[in-house]
Amino acid sequence: MAKITFTNKDSAFFDSIKQDVNAYFEQKHINKTGDWRLYLKATILLTSFVGIYLTLLFVPMPWYMGLTLAGLFGLVCGAIGFNVMHDACHGSFSSKKWVNDLFGFSMNLLGSNAFIWKQKHNVIHHTYTNID
Repeated sequence: MAKITFTNKDSAFFDSIKQDVNAYFEQKHINKTGDWRLYLKATILLTSFVGIYLTLLFVPMPWYMGLTLAGLFGLVCGAIGFNVMHDACHGSFSSKKWVNDLFGFSMNLLGSNAFIWKQKHNVIHHTYTNID
């Protein structure tokens, strides 16, 4: 099977969509990148991550409390992945590349690798969405 390729050069459809997206952000007076709400959410999630992790490591507790905190820790890790890391690795967390790189590194804290994710998700998935 031949490799599928796409081009958006001189594409009226691509230009129209891009124009509509830009108009949406201008009409709503919102940034294309994160605002204070995203930064607050990221602060709460990352603080929770560190707090729960340190509590599990250093605070003696009954097994059921440890199990409950471990479950909560898993939920926080998932929330970091779906919120902080995803936006940062897409380059939409901040308008500054170094901030996106820094918060994209949260994936490495979760036990994976931001570079590999960018290749598999941004390049492969978004280039060939819904193509088997």
